[in-house]
Amino acid sequence: MTELSILTVSAKGQIVLPKATRCRLGVKKGTKLLLIETKNGVSLRRVSDALKNKLTQGLETMIASESSLAKDWNNKEDSAWDNV
Repeated sequence: MTELSILTVSAKGQIVLPKATRCRLGVKKGTKLLLIETKNGVSLRRVSDALKNKLTQGLETMIASESSLAKDWNNKEDSAWDNV
């Protein structure tokens, strides 16, 4: 199902999701939404526990990768990154 709504941005940069949309999606006060920005616009996704776990795992992987690559980055013989 595709629903179309026109929203107005307030002076504070806020938008209000239509009540019917909030009810359909189970969006209540305190519900976390993920804003995805692309070159074509933005979309909102409800943040589920599964998505939270995937995002957390992805962040942990990035941090682990940085630590393991630091050995190569900190090689004094490699000056390619000195001015970056």
